[in-house]
Formats: sequence, C-alpha cells, structure tokens
Amino acid sequence: MRWNMRVIQVDCGAGPTTLKLGLQGENGVSEVVFDTTAFAQEFGDGQAVLFVKRSRDETPYPVDLDCYGETWAWTISETDTANSGHGKAQLAYYVGEQIKKTVVCTTYVAPSVEQGDVPPDPYESYLERMAEIGAQVAASVEQAQAILDEMTELLENHNGITYSE
Repeated sequence: MRWNMRVIQVDCGAGPTTLKLGLQGENGVSEVVFDTTAFAQEFGDGQAVLFVKRSRDETPYPVDLDCYGETWAWTISETDTANSGHGKAQLAYYVGEQIKKTVVCTTYVAPSVEQGDVPPDPYESYLERMAEIGAQVAASVEQAQAILDEMTELLENHNGITYSE
C-alpha cells in the first residue's frame, strides 16, 4: 500500500460494495485494497485476479495487483478513470487453478469538467506492466545464475573438486 494515496478498503468477506475511484482522468491518486483474509481462512492460501469493466466499455480488462500478505492493492490509473460513470470490478480468488470465491463491486468515476479524448487501451498498459515484470524476472534469473557460477568456481578452486550440474 502506498501512503501518499487515498486508500479505499474492501473487506471481501463483507460482500460487494461501490468503489468511488475518483475523478475522470486521475492517475495514481487512489488505491483500492482488497482484504482476502476471510477467503484465505476458508479456502487456504491463494491468488487474486482482478478484471475491470469501465463505464460504456463492452469488454473487461485485467488489472495488475500488488500483494501484501492477504491484501491485494489496485492502483487506480488514468486508464481506469478514462470513462466517467458506473462500471464493475470483479475480484476472483484462486487456489491453484480453481476459483474459490468472487466479489463483484460497482465502480464509479466522477465526470471531470474537461472531458478526455479517446480513452486509453486498457490492455496496452497491462501488457506494458507485464513486460516490465518479465524483464525484472529475467534479470533476477541472470543474477542468480552469475552468483551460482561464481560460487561453483570458488568451490572448485578452493577444494580442487569439480562439481557438475
């Protein structure tokens, strides 16, 4: 959770609610935090997946979530607030590959005085974020391999023993 944002708390065990996301076009001002503690207690450790359908959109899109233990945080972006009006957000709680519980919330974005042009493509920002995460994972794997190679070389030089993978 980011401390410099307006935080909207959602207790998933309490059921659906209306999420007031902010003003049309706002970016990084609000964060929705879903508490899945009740789900974890009932079904065990799992993963949350969030899909959002903006007002006037026909198709929902996936949203990147940050995990903090049993809470999942959605930072509201300009993509999410592009269209004023009511939409939907559906959080699905997975254990393994099976959905154990879902919560559907109504979202609301207040209209701004200055209407935006064409709303941004929600998949573009999601795919950009996934590419960033993929690059971070690849870099971490390379770092781990370099450390493993260095340690193997040190051990071989110190003990005169050759280790095979």
